[in-house]
Amino acid sequence: MPVAAIVAANATVYNGLRHFLFVVPGMILLAMVATIRLCRRTALVAVLAVILAAGHAEAAVAAARLHPFEYMYFSPLAGGYRGAHARYESDYWRACETPAARWLAVHYGEHTGDERPTVGGLLSHSREAALPDVFTEADAPRFWVDSFHPGPREASYRPIHQVIVEGVVVCAVSVRD
Repeated sequence: MPVAAIVAANATVYNGLRHFLFVVPGMILLAMVATIRLCRRTALVAVLAVILAAGHAEAAVAAARLHPFEYMYFSPLAGGYRGAHARYESDYWRACETPAARWLAVHYGEHTGDERPTVGGLLSHSREAALPDVFTEADAPRFWVDSFHPGPREASYRPIHQVIVEGVVVCAVSVRD
């Protein structure tokens, strides 16, 4: 009913599907009950069980392959991550920034002699979780970490590290020359 009511009312849906995820388990259970009742006395149940197990196995293998970015999973029907990332929101939480910032915390000395290097583009939780206290923020930082483009458009930055998921760059660490 909730989904039908929203469709019938032509309601504005902010952030899309995530508001309806609560109905998915119930829909799956109803579909399973209906399928089992329709196929109770046929060999079709065994075929459906194999298809179901294969679907779960694909999702488990994909989650292992995408780790630690499991939430960026897309079905093979959507082209997997590689095929779907440009059409759908893929790193909504900008999770790629934390591993990028961890890399920067180890390698920043290779790209600057500054005792107090500056960094921009990071969400506060990524900065706090991954960078040592020597880093500070600035309007024109030496380093830029971003999941949307390699650096601020008004400055000259060059990428020095990339976080890659299934061959797609999802985050870049850049340095201003």
